[in-house]
Amino acid sequence: MANPLFDRVLPERLASRGVTIDTTLKIAQLSRIAAIIEDEMAGEDGATSASNWSELPVQIKLAFRWADERECLVQSEGEVSTSIVALCQRCLKPFEMPLWASLDLLYVEPDVEVATESSFEVWELEEEFLRPLDVVEEALVLAIPFVPMHQSTKDCTSLVETAVKEKPDVQNPFAGLKQQMQDKD
Repeated sequence: MANPLFDRVLPERLASRGVTIDTTLKIAQLSRIAAIIEDEMAGEDGATSASNWSELPVQIKLAFRWADERECLVQSEGEVSTSIVALCQRCLKPFEMPLWASLDLLYVEPDVEVATESSFEVWELEEEFLRPLDVVEEALVLAIPFVPMHQSTKDCTSLVETAVKEKPDVQNPFAGLKQQMQDKD
């Protein structure tokens, strides 16, 4: 097993060996995430070539073990974190957005029902072999928000411009009423 993250292996083999993956990759090595970023930035004037988004680090921690005493169910626990370049839907400017996903999975064959009260999600295996990098990429894809945007008004040019604009001239029809009532007395 040269690199368990990239290899297609039996999940049982990962669990029986107690494989722990603790590594750092670059976004460019995650083809699905790289494709999403390229599509998102396609219309931006040189945004994909100007920034080094493909060099951003991806930290991966993933440990495999048996979930049961009979060694029938494989589980993995870990987390993956990175930052990606996304297009803010408020100001339409690219920004670096942090992503994080927890990986608490039970691997099962198709159509096998598992009764579990744990925090693990069930990952249905479509084939006999598992490629851990596919699991990592799927978790990151699911972590991408549907509408990416800056979280801070300081960072989002659209929010800054809105906050800086003058308040509209609002007329209060009763503003001088109190004074007029006092003048009549």
